[in-house]
Amino acid sequence: MSDDLTRLYIRKWLGANERVQKQFAQRVAEVEAAGHRIIDGGQTGSYDDAGRASWAITDWRTGSVLASGCDDYEGYSAALAKADPENCWILVDNLSEQTELPEVDPIPGLPDSLAEALQEWIESKAAPSEVAAWIDERLEDVEPRMKNEVDAFRTT
Repeated sequence: MSDDLTRLYIRKWLGANERVQKQFAQRVAEVEAAGHRIIDGGQTGSYDDAGRASWAITDWRTGSVLASGCDDYEGYSAALAKADPENCWILVDNLSEQTELPEVDPIPGLPDSLAEALQEWIESKAAPSEVAAWIDERLEDVEPRMKNEVDAFRTT
């Protein structure tokens, strides 16, 4: 097996991730242009004996806390409805689910298990500098293509 196969897989993955990032950026622009605020958050602590858990809702762009509390699900829902009476908030997870990373086409000669390991390495463990060195590309070209689509467009 050739190192060229692993490099080819990594380049294909980077290209697929770059397409996902562009789709996500377009979706964010559409949602914000329509007057929506993108939020993040949810449960932040464990449930207590009364079935309540702490939670926080943040502005996705800035990270500022928009609402927080410690309630059961009904209390959380009521607090969220009160904080967003016009129902303008959209959870960032709902946007990112619409732009999931497409699978990279199999590469003849590269075992599927190795492709899975490479994907895990790129997504979770590799530093952009390692990837750039391995595929012999400039760091400034590789680094933006490795970002997670949600984090890539955050302002903070």
